[in-house]
Amino acid sequence: MKYLILISVILTFNFSAFSFDENIAKATVKIFNKSQSNSAYSPWDYSNVSGGTGSGVVLGEGRILTNAHVVSNSKYLYIKRNEDPYEYPAKIVHIAHECDLAVLDVTDNREEFYKKIAFAELGVSPQLREKVNTVGYPKGGSKISVTEGVVSRIEYHIYVHDGASKHLAIQTDAAINNGNSGGPVVKGGKVVGIAYQSRTDGQNIGYFIPLFVVERFLKDIDMDGKYDGYIDNGLIVSDMKNTGLKKYSGLSEDSGVGIIVTAIKRNSPLKNFIKKDDVILEIDGVSIADDATVTSEFGRVEWIHVLENKFINDKVKFKIMRDRKMKIVEAKMLPSENMISNVNQYEFDYPYFIKAGYVFTVLSRDYLESWGKNWYYDAELYQMFHYSFFEYMEKEKRDEIVVLSKILPADINKYGRELSNKIVKKVNGKEIKDFNDLIYKIGKYESKEEFLTIEFENTSEMLIIPTNKIKESDDFIRKTYNIRNLLRVKLGSGLRNSGFDNSIIKFEKQKA
Repeated sequence: MKYLILISVILTFNFSAFSFDENIAKATVKIFNKSQSNSAYSPWDYSNVSGGTGSGVVLGEGRILTNAHVVSNSKYLYIKRNEDPYEYPAKIVHIAHECDLAVLDVTDNREEFYKKIAFAELGVSPQLREKVNTVGYPKGGSKISVTEGVVSRIEYHIYVHDGASKHLAIQTDAAINNGNSGGPVVKGGKVVGIAYQSRTDGQNIGYFIPLFVVERFLKDIDMDGKYDGYIDNGLIVSDMKNTGLKKYSGLSEDSGVGIIVTAIKRNSPLKNFIKKDDVILEIDGVSIADDATVTSEFGRVEWIHVLENKFINDKVKFKIMRDRKMKIVEAKMLPSENMISNVNQYEFDYPYFIKAGYVFTVLSRDYLESWGKNWYYDAELYQMFHYSFFEYMEKEKRDEIVVLSKILPADINKYGRELSNKIVKKVNGKEIKDFNDLIYKIGKYESKEEFLTIEFENTSEMLIIPTNKIKESDDFIRKTYNIRNLLRVKLGSGLRNSGFDNSIIKFEKQKA
């Protein structure tokens, strides 16, 4: 009897806590995603179609906000309103994997869908110890769920979805379980965040995306109708707590300000304005403390907070100390693309090239994760070295790293199988610049030379492939391993995805 009474009390509490936010209930939807992903290790392979669910909140017509991870790799989406059995097909309008947010819209019966739904309003970011409610459709039932908790911490965290991007996050002890993702976090009847991840190594530790991040995402979309993304400053910095370092740089020991630049990416948008060993004192008038933090409405947070609300083409002023002299430099924030992808990728077909059973692809985080859960420690040493430092190596001439990822056994490749996972350096004695250059050079020398030779980093062994046997072996690979296409290039490369033969690429238009 006591057990039944307890359950009754809990149900009554949930209903009463929820009832005063009736509009939030009407604005919160359940999202169903049928998805399929590509393999970085075997790029011609696709997973079975799988299903997942999440939550979302309707902010306006054509603006259903949810998490990117709820709808990633989607093949088919549909949405259900609260207490409505009808399924509404939907589409992704905008998606931002780096901050785990997406905007959806329904594609069928739109007028009916929006006519009977409420639009939620954005509120004001909660402060520490303030109570919030998490609303959504977690697993364990089909009804809408409301949990209550308090804000316990506000700081920068790595967003698990892309695995590398760091943004402001709010920690709460309100339950955030599978299925809650994408649902609104509410205070005073208004949305103050979006639930997105939780920790499994502790109790009642959940996180939601604060309005600071949500509003930046929406503003980015509204500026030109598309999502352009965050700027990548391309800097590695260190704090300046060391008094000797301060004196060496021209600062007083008790200055209490400054971060020192220890490395700059080769393609950083700041490379022409900021130099290695510069000490950054202020950004747009905001002083940076010597522990690499700045003041904010959320308390002291990491220095990158100053750049979080900057957009592409914004101009930013840096007050720096260079060669013991104070300077002001102004830089335009421009987009930059990582040479080696350090984030998890979605809606992405990984490039590959198969020749004589040898499978070539590009080095990326997704590829390294094919080593398993402990990939950061188990992956091949030289791959990890390039993953960590390649973009900061000033004398490096390559634009990306190409690896021999695996070997599909055939008569032609019996004697080269120990070279799997090695980094490709040269084809027929010519250094390669990137993945497309590898394809070009192999095609060129396959048509002109008796042998293809492929050299690798950190080993004297090489592949020697008789070119008169390649066509026969390629046909064998297609048939035996059921691989229709032996080539998929990166989008925008100008090369075609195909079974690949020498007639496809116009080699005379390329340089060796």
